[in-house]
Amino acid sequence: MSYVESAISVILVIFGILAVETRNLRYSAYLLGIAGILGAALAGLSPHAIEASMVLLVYGVAVPSMMLYVLRKLPPVEREPVGGGTSMALLALIALTVFAAGGTLVRGLTWYQQLAVAMFIVGLYALLVKGNIVKFAVGLAIIDEGLHLCSVFSATEYVGGVVMIQSALCSLITLTVVGMVLYLALLAYQKTGTINSWSLRRLVG
Repeated sequence: MSYVESAISVILVIFGILAVETRNLRYSAYLLGIAGILGAALAGLSPHAIEASMVLLVYGVAVPSMMLYVLRKLPPVEREPVGGGTSMALLALIALTVFAAGGTLVRGLTWYQQLAVAMFIVGLYALLVKGNIVKFAVGLAIIDEGLHLCSVFSATEYVGGVVMIQSALCSLITLTVVGMVLYLALLAYQKTGTINSWSLRRLVG
């Protein structure tokens, strides 16, 4: 793992955390786009330029653009059930510790597998803790980007011919799932006036 790869990876995780924790949903989309650009720069260090371009288009352009389009019809600020400062510090500590100390905590993992684990933790946190449906889309995008980057770098070590198919599948799955979640957020707001899943649960029955 080179110094450049290490630096970009840590910054990528930090921007993922910021995208999850910021309460302004538009800023969250912008931060997610920056994380996508960083992921593309990281993937560009591999021999697969086409896959790096795919990471840029999906996570740096398409997903943030979808979010910004939907957010024109949704509340601009998240009303989160968990305090931002404390949860952000805890999330950053967990994710960066797993990534930075991966050689001792998770033996046998390569640096890009450690990155995927750290991004999975950030995305899972968004899914489990954040009540905002748009943040669910952010969490899913972060998880998918980590898996996408992992598939790009693992393919350089094994069978390079399959990496394009893996990238295409990751891209298709990401766009489909994130699009569905954002559409559900739009429907929920039109029907109930809220995109907070905790509030929607109280409507059941």
